[in-house]
Amino acid sequence: MRQGSAPNFCPPVEEGVTLEFVDERGDAVTLEFLGLVLHGERRYGFFFPVSEDEPAGSSGEVVLLEVTELDEDGQPILRDGKPVYEQRNLNLSRGLLDALTEFGYTHIRFALGDAALEWLIAEMTEESYVVRLAPMEANELSQAEMEAIGNAETLTGSYRARVTAMIEGEETDVTNAIPSLTAIFGATSVRELAEDEAAQLLLVPNDGEPEAQVSTVQYIEATDTEPARYEAPLAESGLFALTLQ
Repeated sequence: MRQGSAPNFCPPVEEGVTLEFVDERGDAVTLEFLGLVLHGERRYGFFFPVSEDEPAGSSGEVVLLEVTELDEDGQPILRDGKPVYEQRNLNLSRGLLDALTEFGYTHIRFALGDAALEWLIAEMTEESYVVRLAPMEANELSQAEMEAIGNAETLTGSYRARVTAMIEGEETDVTNAIPSLTAIFGATSVRELAEDEAAQLLLVPNDGEPEAQVSTVQYIEATDTEPARYEAPLAESGLFALTLQ
């Protein structure tokens, strides 16, 4: 492993190394490896998304994944020549959050499948956080969640989301303490809506109060650097999905 200018940064052995990752749904994405950041016992991989139409760095987006399997020497375990990364749980320490801020980043977007969560880094004031985002199959939903969805047409997959922080030694749900937290779905994952149709975000809170709530969804047109998407605020932890109004 090469050493970088900073003692906790390990650049790639050679420039332009790309890796292909496949999520639980079988969707593949190609990322250019920028290097590892070592922070305490954790290892984070930094990547540029790349495609035929968008070369590395063209979008300004950087993907952050945590290496979750290390050998006894603390080096990433490789499978088929690639490090093993965790995508469902994003661990954020105070040091990492401060470092991202120093690099000029203001937001974090945590993407999985066709969904993503985005929020302001400045709203994370505790010492450590875990952001969880997990796709849910129909047979994994609770009775309360199935009843909340009812006969509504779901336009996307269902996801469970939660943000926790260590406060006075206990893991605490702080999802509702991050007012900028936004749920995002790529427009290509949603069927084309008729003129008299509209999407809404259905949220089934973890604590069951209320049993379910809906919020208005905003459609964001595509730009030169980002595809079209649907966005809605996520006020609490729980199961969420886009449904037809």
